This record gives sequence, C-alpha cells and structure tokens, in this order.
Amino acid sequence: MHLIDPSVGMMGAAPIVAGTIALAMGAALAAKIRNDGRVAVSFFGTAPPERGCLRIAQLRALKKLPIIFVCENNLYSTHLPIKEIRVSQNIYTLGIPFGELSHRIDGNDVIEVAPRCPQSGRPVSQGERACLP
Repeated sequence: MHLIDPSVGMMGAAPIVAGTIALAMGAALAAKIRNDGRVAVSFFGTAPPERGCLRIAQLRALKKLPIIFVCENNLYSTHLPIKEIRVSQNIYTLGIPFGELSHRIDGNDVIEVAPRCPQSGRPVSQGERACLP
C-alpha cells in the first residue's frame, strides 16, 4: 500500500487508511501555498471518523484548504458492524458543523458518482469549502 507518484499528483498512500487524511491535508496545504489549483482527495473507511480523525477538518475549514474527503462506508468499522459502533450512521454529515459541503452518494452507481466529482472539486479548488461525499 505504499504507493507514490508525484509526477501525476499521487502524493502517497499508507497501510493505515486513516493516515491518508493527514497526507491529503499536507498536500492540500502545499497546493494552497503554491496556489497551483490542485485539489487533494482522501479516501478512507468508516473507522477514522469514529476515532476523531476527521477533527482535522476544522483546520481545513479555517485555512480553506482544497481537499475532498471520501468516506467509503462499507457498514463495518474495523471489526464490528457500524450500527453497533455509532449512534448516527450518517457519516457524510460529519463535515456540516465545519461548514463543509456533504453528500451521500451510492458509490456503486457510476451514473450518480460521475457528475458529483467535478461538482465537488470546483468550489474546493476555489477555496470555498471542502467536501465530504
């Protein structure tokens, strides 16, 4: 899982999936400092939000960093069903208190996903809000 290719903007992946949140935040901060129009994207599962890893989104909101958080909700959190771990299973709403755009999308439906990608990236690249699809 240690993948990296800066020539195409792939700044790295980590075997600890929640680690990609911090990597993407660093890439977003670099993009903002360089003003290069890039948008960082962090993919993660359902465990990082329950462990507070998305609290870093507050920094994103304060600094208006260009980042999109994508939670791939498989209804399990490490080793237990999500319904046994979380009171609310609507993980996509976690960005709302930080003023972020939040969407629930069926990731298995390409017809639903495809139009959301540029829609999510446009305001983020302009420093408006992050997105938690």
